[in-house]
Amino acid sequence: MRRALVVCALLFSFSAAALDVPAPPTQRVTDGAGILGPTEADLLNRKLADFEQSTGAQFIIYTFPSLEGESIEDFTIRSVERWKVGQKKYDNGLVLFVFVKEQLVRVEVGYGLEGTITDAVSSRVIREQIAPAFQQGQYAAGLNAAATELMERIRKGEAPVEPMQRRGTGPQAASGGEDIGIIPILVILFVVFFVIAPMFSGRSRYGRRRGSSGCGGCWFPFFFFPGGGITLGGGGFSSGGFGGGGFSGGGGFSGGGGGFGGGGATGGW
Repeated sequence: MRRALVVCALLFSFSAAALDVPAPPTQRVTDGAGILGPTEADLLNRKLADFEQSTGAQFIIYTFPSLEGESIEDFTIRSVERWKVGQKKYDNGLVLFVFVKEQLVRVEVGYGLEGTITDAVSSRVIREQIAPAFQQGQYAAGLNAAATELMERIRKGEAPVEPMQRRGTGPQAASGGEDIGIIPILVILFVVFFVIAPMFSGRSRYGRRRGSSGCGGCWFPFFFFPGGGITLGGGGFSSGGFGGGGFSGGGGFSGGGGGFGGGGATGGW
């Protein structure tokens, strides 16, 4: 009985001491270990954001003070499974972990990038780009060198990616649907401006009296322009409420649903 209690106590203490997986990061660079200066972290964050915008692949960096006795591979795979880095359609996520106390680095590679960022490539980047700089205490230089090498390989690789600027920002894009083409809208505008509008140019002769209040050239059926209609006549047109969200290179981060299978490498310095 006493032995069983001891075993249970040991198991409980081990589980209580286990390193918890943090909540999904809101930035591409999370320096939990405090090895980067604010400017260094911001520049690296923007670098990864620009990469995501141009390629669609999501690449983030997360530093920790310590593993606290955890197995590095177990902890990092649990982390990426929770964070869902990468686009769900392509599984093109990449996460670089740093654990300062243990002097260990781990690269976790999404399914869709395993053909480009192989285990051998990950190991070589740790060995050649990260380790030499980290040994000199130059953490920002090492992370930047590693990021540059990995990003260049992804840009030149054959792994499928979808550039962020081609993705829509409306409800359809959020649900994974295709963007509405611009050509049908242009056709509708052409018909309105050059076919329908001229037909009503003499409206004042037969309709409302001249000088009466109101909008003589307003056409409000254009429900595809949120927040207002289009005013024709008077030397031009104006529209209300037409706008779209853009992608902010230095903005926040959220995972796109990407999957991981344990590909990557672990190394030290």
